Amino acid sequence: MRRPSPAILGSLALHAGVIALAFVMVSHKTDEDETPLVASVPVTIVSEEVIQAAPADNPQPEPSPDDAATAPVQQPDPVPPTPEPTPPQPQPRPTPTPPRPT
Repeated sequence: MRRPSPAILGSLALHAGVIALAFVMVSHKTDEDETPLVASVPVTIVSEEVIQAAPADNPQPEPSPDDAATAPVQQPDPVPPTPEPTPPQPQPRPTPTPPRPT
């Protein structure tokens, strides 16, 4: 019986290593499915003081209906007149070519 070449042996070893690595990765995935621990501490703030909402720092007066009546009316921009089309260029006159001597 013939002895297998080193290339075939190397290929088999490489594929066996890849398959073994895949099994190791799959077995690690099951360990990570557990609920992750959160690195925080829940805190409850207890206070006897009640803070009430303050009014706005810059209150605006209520708008009166008369303000709209005194607002200036903007005039629309005038439409510019349409420019007159330029006259067409005159056609050049054809000049007859002189006959060629033969």
